[in-house]
Amino acid sequence: MFGKNKSRNYVSGPRELIVERQPKSPVSEQFRTVRTNIMYSNIDTEIKTVLVTSATPGAGKSTTAANLAVAYAQSGKRTVLIDADLRRPTTHYTFEVTNQRGMSTAIVQDVPVENIVKETEVENLDIITSGPIPPNPSELLSSNKMIHMLKTFSMHYDMVIIDSPPLLAVPGCTRRAVTAVSVWDRRQLPGRTVCGRRHGTSRAVPEQKKTVSSYVVPKLPPLQS
Repeated sequence: MFGKNKSRNYVSGPRELIVERQPKSPVSEQFRTVRTNIMYSNIDTEIKTVLVTSATPGAGKSTTAANLAVAYAQSGKRTVLIDADLRRPTTHYTFEVTNQRGMSTAIVQDVPVENIVKETEVENLDIITSGPIPPNPSELLSSNKMIHMLKTFSMHYDMVIIDSPPLLAVPGCTRRAVTAVSVWDRRQLPGRTVCGRRHGTSRAVPEQKKTVSSYVVPKLPPLQS
């Protein structure tokens, strides 16, 4: 349906779900610490949405998003992980599922959201893959349909975690993704957070400060994006 988006110097493949496979490891404990820090980052309003990004590809954002989603699911919260990196998606590799349907098909073809939700082997965790890579990711991420989908997910899940494009590699995509999260959250549930992998993210994130309530930049070991 969509043309393929060729990329260079980037290896797309499964990310390690260390929180699930090695729950007692120091790295898994760090992910749980990030989860706890997010939960306490806004005392007055419960954080319902976390957008995970990085400055550049290869910094570990997709690994962070997947493991953070597992950490939330393990805490008993009904969690959905959304792959909004419509240029270089990885969630379907990580959880070993098909990607014929996902975000792009739901937005473009009006596929009901319940038809794109995929269950995982992790209790309390569902995923939404990217779907076929579209030629216009920015427009899809900032569309009213995207905002409506986020609203729908918030009604059915305790936590919505979004794996977005890198800030500096495709700033337009990430800015529109953050804006979509902000518009939806401002109308429904004000609590939202942008979680960025370090190595430049803290310098790139301030551009979005008017659209989100808080930022979390976890100091985790270097990971594959």
